[in-house]
Amino acid sequence: MENKKNTAFTKHTLNLSESTFDLTELLDEDLLISENETYNEYEDLEEEKDLEENLKDENEVFYSENENDIIDNNKSLFELDFNAFANSKKFAQQNISDEENDLDDTEKIFSEIESDEERDKIINKIQNNEKLSPCVIIDMYEGKIQRCNSVTNLRRLWQMIGMWQIDDEEVRMKNFAIEHLGVCYSHFMFDQNQLHTSNLKQTKKYTESIIRRRRCLFCNKNKFFFSRGANCEEHSYTVIGKNIQIPCIGQKKCGALQKYYPLVISTQQSEYARYICMDCYEKKGGHIYQRVGKGVQKDPNCNNKSHHQNDTKEALEAIGNWILSVAVSEKLIWQEKILAALVSVLNIVGQEKTIVQNNKIEVPSLFTVLVIFALVKFNYNSSNKLDSKNLTPKHFFEFGEALANSIILAKNELKTHKKILESPTSIEEYRAIFPLCLVQFYDGLLKTLYETKKKVIDRQRKYRKQQSKPLNYEKITKQTTFFVSIILNIAFKGWKIWLPQTMASLCRKPKLLSYLQGILEIVNITSHTQRHERNLEKIRALLVNPSDRICHEKNIWNLGVIDNIDFKEATFSYGNIFDVTRGNSHATLRMLFQFQLSDELPNIIETGEIIQNQKIFGSNPFSLQTLNIFNSVFKKLLKYDKNNLMYCSDFDENNIRDQIMLHFEVGCNFSPPNVIILDAGDPPSNDSAVHECLKMYLNEINLENNKYIHIAADEAIYRRGISYCKKNEKIKMILGQWHTNKDMMSALITIFSGYGIFNMAGILGVRFLDKLEKGVDFRATSKVLELIWTSVGIGINLYIEKNKQTLDDILKKNKIIKIWYLYFQWAGYWRAHWFGIRWGIFNLQHESLKAFSPLFPVAGKSNYARSVSYHLYHIENDPQLRTILNMAPSVNLTSHGHFLAYDEALEMFGVKFVKQNVTRIPADKEELKLKIRATQLEKERTDMLICDYINDFVQSSQPRHIQSRKEKIWELAHLLVDAFESANPFEHPIFEFCSNLNNEGIDKLFTAYDIGIERLQTIVNQEILLTESYTTVGRRTRNITRVTVADINKMRKEKEGERRENIDEREIGRRRGRLRGRPRGIPGGRPRGRPRGRPRGRPRGGRQKDIDEEEINEIPS
Repeated sequence: MENKKNTAFTKHTLNLSESTFDLTELLDEDLLISENETYNEYEDLEEEKDLEENLKDENEVFYSENENDIIDNNKSLFELDFNAFANSKKFAQQNISDEENDLDDTEKIFSEIESDEERDKIINKIQNNEKLSPCVIIDMYEGKIQRCNSVTNLRRLWQMIGMWQIDDEEVRMKNFAIEHLGVCYSHFMFDQNQLHTSNLKQTKKYTESIIRRRRCLFCNKNKFFFSRGANCEEHSYTVIGKNIQIPCIGQKKCGALQKYYPLVISTQQSEYARYICMDCYEKKGGHIYQRVGKGVQKDPNCNNKSHHQNDTKEALEAIGNWILSVAVSEKLIWQEKILAALVSVLNIVGQEKTIVQNNKIEVPSLFTVLVIFALVKFNYNSSNKLDSKNLTPKHFFEFGEALANSIILAKNELKTHKKILESPTSIEEYRAIFPLCLVQFYDGLLKTLYETKKKVIDRQRKYRKQQSKPLNYEKITKQTTFFVSIILNIAFKGWKIWLPQTMASLCRKPKLLSYLQGILEIVNITSHTQRHERNLEKIRALLVNPSDRICHEKNIWNLGVIDNIDFKEATFSYGNIFDVTRGNSHATLRMLFQFQLSDELPNIIETGEIIQNQKIFGSNPFSLQTLNIFNSVFKKLLKYDKNNLMYCSDFDENNIRDQIMLHFEVGCNFSPPNVIILDAGDPPSNDSAVHECLKMYLNEINLENNKYIHIAADEAIYRRGISYCKKNEKIKMILGQWHTNKDMMSALITIFSGYGIFNMAGILGVRFLDKLEKGVDFRATSKVLELIWTSVGIGINLYIEKNKQTLDDILKKNKIIKIWYLYFQWAGYWRAHWFGIRWGIFNLQHESLKAFSPLFPVAGKSNYARSVSYHLYHIENDPQLRTILNMAPSVNLTSHGHFLAYDEALEMFGVKFVKQNVTRIPADKEELKLKIRATQLEKERTDMLICDYINDFVQSSQPRHIQSRKEKIWELAHLLVDAFESANPFEHPIFEFCSNLNNEGIDKLFTAYDIGIERLQTIVNQEILLTESYTTVGRRTRNITRVTVADINKMRKEKEGERRENIDEREIGRRRGRLRGRPRGIPGGRPRGRPRGRPRGRPRGGRQKDIDEEEINEIPS
């Protein structure tokens, strides 16, 4: 039975962190085991997970309430208890401080097994010549609690009679051997003669001396205590029934722990004692006795009066905090008991002024109150009176209000140092002005967070046998400075606080953004460095799968859009001597628009009807009806009065656009599509790369619900994809409307380049005509052509109303009007196509493109002529596609009623934010594809932050501030009317340098449209219908003579040169006539001296110009 109890005890005490070392155990020859052998046997105990979990369960306070225990002890608990683990007798002498009943019973059984005879026997083997350590007693020395370390007349430690705290490191160095620990003569005599009664030493044998390793009741750190026997009988007390042990020197004079019935009772028992170290004794209201020499006048020791003046107040505060903790708990019965016990206190609430203190009232000491709270595990810290467990959200709100009021009250003081806050000479000077309420708040917040985190990190580093790192208090100071500056900037917005002002300046300097990022990293606004973020981006890119975003429902129409995307490096390579171009990277950007239709796709497709024998190219009834609407809008806005010959001129192109919109109904009445950026493809520089991109769509989209996959692209990719569509009928290509509209403008400029379009642009204020000719900027080019179209429409309608003739009669008689009416008509097709895109009207797009299409081959746009032929033919003969396009002719991504072309949406919302989110342009093609793949994920990660914080929602229809050109429009319109009314309009200044304004050029223009229709039909017959033999002869022929801006400048220079030659010839003749009448004596005909009235020096440019004009006027014609 006894063996079973021993086994049970050994298993149960394996997880205990406290141990007791007895003199008899340390000298037992039979059971002493070397430290190395014990360690080899149990060296893996620290890494055993189950054992570690048991430790947490048995002693939760050790890990949860204070983690410094592991930090402060160099060796683990198991390393200290190796010998005890091997020797079962050692467990019998351990006096474990635990509240578990089963452990208590086990210790009682084994405490009776040890006998005094064994101890006496072991002590007899002690050698007298063994070296003793310096004094190991912990005492108040030089105003600090520290080790005595004296070597004067050393005695053995076991000769002491009282309970003392001893040095931890020395005990470990001596391998817990008490016979090697020494005590100085001074402490020996003080302990025997002054601290204890003289006969106390004879009551206990020195063989009963014990070193205990116990955890302090307050700080939870393991400390070593010495006592002869289980305790000191003169200085032992029980507090609420629990035995409390304090070093005897702390009770020499201080009455922090004394009898106070029934809470504190003197006792001689020592079972299950709780120990308090000397540091905590001082912090919790006790006072350690300080030995002073002779001649000291002022005794520094406690007198139980002045040293305890505030004890009552602090004790009441501690009790109040405990009551609050009970109040916020959920223990209703416990709350009722406490409230019932406090009822008696309410009887004296109204007696504050009438109470007369006759007798001395005995109250418990502050130390006693704190010990009681520690025993019931109520953590109260007098220096930190706010317990987070007792605080509610309302308390924090009230604290915030109080802090805000403190900042406001500090305004006057801060105002005196406003100059330092705005322009400090050093960061220390800047911090010194801060309100202490803010500084202390953030110091307490940040230091607590960092110190708590450091405890966990240090524990991990210790387990890995690494040295702990010191806490970076400088970083905490910088963070405090940053946050206080933000609060001050919010509180005093009118002040120019230095830190926010400087950071605003850094945001405007792109070259210094890295420094701004470094500042944000230090203050933990950003969580990690740029290098780590690059690694995280790569990981996210590898994990993301764009195909997971694809919706596979039945009523989804999938539209793919592809285009080329290019990246250029911001600077040239290092060491470039203008012999290397900037690096660039290309890829094919692939997107997918998923439109949610009202019905399933097969049902919608069946509603389409095949239209046969329909005219594909050229004007059609719908386009002619659109032109009539345009003409009616011009007439309505002009309000021409035939009687008074008056008209309205208070409108411009915007008013015309608004009136046209009233005649059409906006389409696309459905929600924006689901937009997905798919994996990028290789650069579309050859057919195989384009074909591979088209094939990728087949692998990503489920074709069970979709018979075909429709893909929109610009002309170059569309042309390369034609051959793939012929092989794979599941792919249907759509020509991008935005790129097509852009090339329509280029065709108009090319056709009318020799008929005065550049002169009209110059009148409107265009300065860089070469940019207009090349169509560098889409919006600017579109605006110029729209202004010219508006002026031409006004001029033609004014001329018609003035002459009171029909349009057909005027076109037959006046060729110049017929030329520009063709511009008004063809540019009207272009505008109608653009209106169809913006308003989501398929018929307006499609029919206008059919009407404009003959101009592509005429202007020499052979590639577009071929692509438009394929595009129009397939739409006309594909009722399925035509039905879908009637429902979704454009894309609505941002705002209601504002639509984008398919390829325009890719350019604006695909290419644009891909380039915004690709931070560094990679040279490797695969790395570039990886970055594009993760673009949508990166965009979504930042969208919520950007949209919610700065309200930067994506919009594309916001009003643009464009300078009004109303005056220029009407100036050009009046010049056109003058040219139309002139007898020789071709000589009008508006048509200067127009080389095509002759009979041949006019005839070419009038016949060009019909020729374009024939050429487009030829392409259809040769490549689609295969009714004619294929030939490319004449495909690139331009039926209009193109005049470039360079040609016009050349003609202008030639004319200017001719004019100057004529002036020079006349000037020479004039001078020859003057030389005939030159007086004698004047060489060269020049008079002597300076003529009166002439200015000094060279004449200015304006004056010289006047002189030249006068001389020219004097020359006879």
